[in-house]
Amino acid sequence: MVIYRYFILLIFMNFVVGCNSNKTKTLRIAVASNLTEPITLIGDNYYEEFETKVEVITGSSGKLMAQILHGAPFDIFISADIQYLDLLKEQNELLDEPDVFVEGRLILWTLQQAQDPDIQLLLSERIKKIAIPNPEIAPYGKAAKEALMKLNMWEQIKHKLVFGESVTQTNQFLLTEAVEAGITSQSLIHSTHFSSDGLWIKIENSLYQPISHGIAILKSSTNIEASKKFIDYINDDNSINLLKEYGYTQSL
Repeated sequence: MVIYRYFILLIFMNFVVGCNSNKTKTLRIAVASNLTEPITLIGDNYYEEFETKVEVITGSSGKLMAQILHGAPFDIFISADIQYLDLLKEQNELLDEPDVFVEGRLILWTLQQAQDPDIQLLLSERIKKIAIPNPEIAPYGKAAKEALMKLNMWEQIKHKLVFGESVTQTNQFLLTEAVEAGITSQSLIHSTHFSSDGLWIKIENSLYQPISHGIAILKSSTNIEASKKFIDYINDDNSINLLKEYGYTQSL
């Protein structure tokens, strides 16, 4: 009977240790949706090197910040707008100062084949719907609105606008031809979902503030050491070069 109880206790202790081990070997990273594909690849590489699983949770930067403020159990937050991280810093939600590691770029993208794409294409009567990320919660939408306002086009086309909750949903509108054109992240043309039939141009950088992507460890993280290691990993040359392949530029 004593041996039996000892055996049961041993199984229970192994189960608890196993659960704790799995917990410490998983990083939960909240990631702005435009970065989903490259961060997932970087996470896979990180797992190969450190045997720490990276779970990527994506959404618009604004919605992810709201989830963090409501207690979402993330270890790291990667935002497409450094201002969201600054707001979390003010709320005492971050372990350290946020780090800007890359910047994003806007493109105009369309499946319309009648002419080469041009920003003035959006004024055309044959363009009925234009997709952009929601400027209220998505940094790329905020930048798109800024560019359109500087070009004095916002008021002329706002009745055509269809807002995606994130870059990912905006890209879905574009790729499924639910809209005729849209403004989105340059990462679209480098993703595995890209349609080579689409036409695109870069939107002049001077038309919008830099889309500075930041990263920070959350104070509520249960994997501080692994999180610090991931911050170093995403800033190394291999990771930065992978991000450059997706159209991002290294922050100076």
